[in-house]
Amino acid sequence: MTSDSFQGALASPERKPALASRPGVSRAVLGSLGIVALIAALLLVKQVRRWVTWNPAAVLIGEESQPAYLTRRLGGLQLAIDGMERLPPDSRVLMLWEPRALYCAPRSVADPWIDRWLLERRLLGAPEVIRQAWGQEGVTHVLLFETGRAFVEQLDPRYTPADWGALDELLHSPRRIEAAGEGYALYGPP
Repeated sequence: MTSDSFQGALASPERKPALASRPGVSRAVLGSLGIVALIAALLLVKQVRRWVTWNPAAVLIGEESQPAYLTRRLGGLQLAIDGMERLPPDSRVLMLWEPRALYCAPRSVADPWIDRWLLERRLLGAPEVIRQAWGQEGVTHVLLFETGRAFVEQLDPRYTPADWGALDELLHSPRRIEAAGEGYALYGPP
């Protein structure tokens, strides 16, 4: 194929127009792609700003200790985890209204859907039956995220005053060991 025939092929009427020169569809497609690109760029900027604020590199380069970083990032939860680490080695902690248990596994049982108490109440009923079921699971302590409880108590209509009364009754017999970080309370065995 000579250069003249190649140029002729490029200029031939059978050649499809470029994306930008197609009427109607191309403008919508380009507009949509532009919006998606803008949203992706804004999300990237937001995430980079978070990383800068969180500053995980400080731990990697030795400017900050891992416990200090975790306390700064997790707040009261890290203090609660520290309290759980002081428990006897055979302890197993049930966390109510707290789904984050990464740093406390395998000694803890998280509440990933924030409805463990509601399910236990509906399935088992009485606080004493719930306590026995937890004992059969090996639970020796309860970590109550009080802020989470207060939030659910105000906004979730599935809970009744009887549900909250039963929880208070269940937590009354174990002794409260400590306020384990801002918004957390650790309850010991009955």
